[in-house]
Amino acid sequence: MTDQFTKQFSEMFKAQLPEQFQTMMQDGLAKSREVALKSIVAAKDGAEQFGNASPVASKEGSALTSKAFEQIIANTEAAYEVALSMSRAKSPVEAVQLQASYLQAQFGRAGEQSKELFELSTRLAQKTADGVSQVAVKSGGRFKV
Repeated sequence: MTDQFTKQFSEMFKAQLPEQFQTMMQDGLAKSREVALKSIVAAKDGAEQFGNASPVASKEGSALTSKAFEQIIANTEAAYEVALSMSRAKSPVEAVQLQASYLQAQFGRAGEQSKELFELSTRLAQKTADGVSQVAVKSGGRFKV
C-alpha cells in the first residue's frame, strides 16, 4: 500500500498543468498586474499632489514618498514575475523551487529596503525637528517681557 501511495504521490508531482489552464493563469496575471500598477501609480500621484499642496512638505518627505512607491512598484513587479514563472513551470516541484528562490531574494531585498526607508525617515524627522526648533526660537522672542 505504501508503494502505491508513493508512486501516486510521485506521479502527481511530475504532472504538468494543462496548457489551457496555464494560459488562463497567465492572462489573469497580466490583467491583475496592469490594474495593480495603475492603482499604485494613481496613489503615488495623489501622494505627490498632497505633498505639493502641504506647507509641511519638504525635500526629505518627497524623497521618502518617492522611495516608498519605488519599492512598492519593484516588489509588485517581482511578485508578478515569479507568479508568471510559476504558471509556466513544468511541474509542481519546479513551481515550489521558483517560489522558494523568490522568497529568499525578497527577504534580502526587504532588509535593504527597510534600511533605505529608515535613513530617509530619520532625515525627515531631523529636518522637522530643526524646523520646529527654529519656529520656537523665533516665536520665543515675541513673548519677552
